[in-house]
Parts: sequence; structure tokens; C-alpha cells
Amino acid sequence: MRRAYDLVIIGAGAAGSEAAFAVADGGKTSILLVEANHFGGTCTNHGCVPTKALVKAGKVAQAMRTAAKYGLEAVEPRFDWSKVIGRADEVRDHMLRHGPEPFREAGVEVAYPSRARLLGEHRLQVDGRELEARAVLLACGLEPLIPPIPGLEESGYLDNQTALELEALPRRLAVLGAGPIGSEFAQIFARFGVEVTVLEAGERMLPPEEPESGEALRQAFGAEGITVRTAAKLERVSLSGAGRRLELAGGSAVEVDSLLVAVGRELQGDALGLDAAGVEWTPKGVGGGHRRWPPLHPHRHGNGRNRGP
Repeated sequence: MRRAYDLVIIGAGAAGSEAAFAVADGGKTSILLVEANHFGGTCTNHGCVPTKALVKAGKVAQAMRTAAKYGLEAVEPRFDWSKVIGRADEVRDHMLRHGPEPFREAGVEVAYPSRARLLGEHRLQVDGRELEARAVLLACGLEPLIPPIPGLEESGYLDNQTALELEALPRRLAVLGAGPIGSEFAQIFARFGVEVTVLEAGERMLPPEEPESGEALRQAFGAEGITVRTAAKLERVSLSGAGRRLELAGGSAVEVDSLLVAVGRELQGDALGLDAAGVEWTPKGVGGGHRRWPPLHPHRHGNGRNRGP
């Protein structure tokens, strides 16, 4: 028999977790929380939490190099990358220590690790099991956008997740994209001695921001020895010995050991079955035209922020 729920939440990141605790009432409302990969979402697992731990470590390393301006002896920092990345992992794991238990204690059923796909407005499939739901909350976030550049898949690349899984640092790294994610990783790796080249297809760094911000960042990167090439369109990637050859429009090329792709993020609506549910979407996110669901508790007030994992 097909199981019916009042609410199914797809994604246990920041938004999905907050929604689950806000609506949870000890089991009176039937709620299912579906998570495919990990609790905490992108920020906690491979976004702002671990990267800010690395930013702090890189800041300490850079302070050691530039200590002379404070009247101290400048030294080149010596470090063990496994310990540096290990500390970032510890910070992340501390944030994730609770897992699914707080949700279950609040009366929320948890399907983990499980994948959900919409079959209609009120129907969905979770790990092959067909369910009905009075309301479905999409809180699954976005995935790294990987451009269809010839040779990229075959040659291999890093994204914001796999970059945090490196057991050893490359000697030369190219970062594709000069937005916030690419710029942050570029500076982190450069401060640990990696020769970094940033490739941005647009005319300036931080394209969505004010031009002054991008120019200030470019000057800061130049002072730290980071090469920045704007108006640099990557046309092809190929293996070159143990590294990679990046061919740019105009005939120039860059030789590196690793390539980090950070050109944005996208919604994978096909995998979620958004078309089957009549949800209008683009790779940038959900658009207008989807049905506005009725509230589960029309007389309940407050935002439910007194509970959390």
C-alpha cells in the first residue's frame, strides 16, 4: 500500500533541517525527511565551515611570511598538509556530530541515505518506494556546475568537494572561475605554497559584484603571487604527462598539475523529476508557475527557531 505523509522534505541541509524542526510536533504531523548524501548541506560539509578553517590556517601562514612589517622576524611556514586539512575535517565533524537522531526524537521520520524523485504533484518515489504527500518541500540545494569543455571529464578535475579531499597539494593549480568559491580556494592553496593561476572568462574578477571589488581582489592576489587571467575562455583540456594542458581561446595554453572548476552551481531538476510535478525550473533554480501549497498548520504562529540539532 502506498504510504501517505503530510509533508515530505527533500534535503537535510540548512533549509530542510530548519523546516523539519519548525513543523515537527512529536509525530502528530507525519513528516518524512529524505537525505541522499549528508546532513548539514553544502555549507557544513564542503563549504563555509571547512573552508573557513582553511582560511584561518592560511591567514596564519601568511602572517608568518609578512611578520617583518610588524617588527617581527619573517619566516617561511613549515606545515603538514594532512594536519591542516585534518583540523578542517575536525571542525566539520563537530558540526555534524548529531546526525539524524534529533529529527527522530522530534517525531520526524528520516530516510538516509535515500534519493527522492517526484512522480507528480503529490506523488514521489524514495528508493523505489512510491509515496503520497500533501506537501513536498524542495530543499536539496544545488550541485557544482561542470561546463561541457572538451577533454575536461577525461582529464579529471576538482570541485569544491573533492578539493577538500586532497591528500597532497599539487605544485601547480589552475582555478577556473573567479567568483567567491574559486577566489577563496585560490588564496587558500596559494598561501600553502601552490603556484595558482586563476582563469576567468569574464572581463573582471567577481563578475556579479561591483567592479571595485574585483579590482581590489586582483591587486591583493597579485601581491600574494597569484596569477589572474581575465577574458580567458577555456576551450580544451588534455593530459600532459602527469599534469594537464589547458588550451585557451586565442591560442595560448597553461600547464598545471590540477584543475579546480568553480564556475557556479546548478539545479539538477531532471534527477528530481520536477517536470513530472509541473514545476517550472532552470539550472539556476525553481521559477514561477509551481503550485503554492497550503500551510500544514494554518493557526500556528512563530518560526520554530527554538529547536535545532
